[in-house]
Amino acid sequence: MHKGFFSEEKLFSKASDVILSRCFRMLGLKSKSVNEQKLVIIKRGSFELSYCEEKIEEIKKYTHEQAIAELIKETKLEEKITVINSYLSSLGDVYEQG
Repeated sequence: MHKGFFSEEKLFSKASDVILSRCFRMLGLKSKSVNEQKLVIIKRGSFELSYCEEKIEEIKKYTHEQAIAELIKETKLEEKITVINSYLSSLGDVYEQG
């Protein structure tokens, strides 16, 4: 990929903005509302990024035991085991069908 003035993503974003702006004008809508929504999204994204960064720092302080417990909880392995066991037991004994 050629590293020019704009990346492909930025060019796509700019083109999308131009197209949306033209569509809104054709519909009699102001692109100002689009810009206001972009600001809301950017602000929300900033808050989400801060939350994620704070959560990472919090997790880095976990003890070994806390980290293992959190990993098991987040991967929902215990719930998966329960569901699999429940399903397998609902199948009954393989030898009952013969």
